[in-house]
Amino acid sequence: MISGVCIIEWGEIIESILPEDYIKISFSTDFEDETIRYLTIESHGKASIPMKDV
Repeated sequence: MISGVCIIEWGEIIESILPEDYIKISFSTDFEDETIRYLTIESHGKASIPMKDV
């Protein structure tokens, strides 16, 4: 098995052709304060690790 990491900016454009197992990291901006950023981390696929809210 080959393993590695690949980071794709704007990955939602190709989400339908991504491998079954991947981790999606999304960035968003606070509506009231543009200097605040939020990260959302989602794991996808059978081999993904269940993620807890942090």
